[in-house]
Amino acid sequence: MHLDRAMVGRETDAMVAMRLFGWEPSPGVGQEPWEAELWYDSNDDPCLRDDPDGVPFYSSDMNAAWQLAGILRDSGYAVTVKQDALQDGRVWCEIHKLDKTLVVVRRQVIAYAESAALAICRAALALVDKCHL
Repeated sequence: MHLDRAMVGRETDAMVAMRLFGWEPSPGVGQEPWEAELWYDSNDDPCLRDDPDGVPFYSSDMNAAWQLAGILRDSGYAVTVKQDALQDGRVWCEIHKLDKTLVVVRRQVIAYAESAALAICRAALALVDKCHL
């Protein structure tokens, strides 16, 4: 999947919840997965959500995207987000693996998007694809 042209919006949000956190939606009849108000974690325990919109807006809400970046940092990755004038002002997110001394071991992935939140999501999903997290 080429993540620069991949899904956007709520489909991306649902993919982040499913592929990075291992959540599974319990959608109602006719609902899309991201509309589910109840999600189950990898232990089949319900993830109760206070948000009537279901899964967080990872791809459009910077607070939710930074939470995602924080989880990656806690797992030993460095997350860099910058705007690139050479890419028509688009934002890029690069994720590096760090060693125990916090030195970059190697770049894992890079992804471009129109916003920082979407770039973080695309890079995180690319990391899952590359590293089989």
